[in-house]
Amino acid sequence: MSGRLALDGERNDIECVAQRDRSWGIRNIINNPRGQMIWATGPKSGFHALAVSTLPPQEDPGIGTREDVILGYYLKNGRYGDLRMETGNTIAVMERDETGRPVTHRIEATDSLGRRLEASGTV
Repeated sequence: MSGRLALDGERNDIECVAQRDRSWGIRNIINNPRGQMIWATGPKSGFHALAVSTLPPQEDPGIGTREDVILGYYLKNGRYGDLRMETGNTIAVMERDETGRPVTHRIEATDSLGRRLEASGTV
């Protein structure tokens, strides 16, 4: 997303990743790759990352794979670093419930400031 944000009289240029929180309508999901979007926030740190499978859907096992992070950010000690598609930046589903829904994710990535992020979480 690109644009300008005005808040309390201060204008700021925006150039960032954006997503919508819902959508309507029929989708052709037959050829869409599987993706993972995970995030965590805290009082002084957080991250948000998106990864997409490069396997064709008919060849994707959906379990036991690691997807490359394609974009995101890492906030630590008040400084943001970009998460990019680079070797070693991955998201993996570590556990699924009986319906196949992912319940435990793991991210391993290094941001544009050289800081290593390794985190696991269960939902």
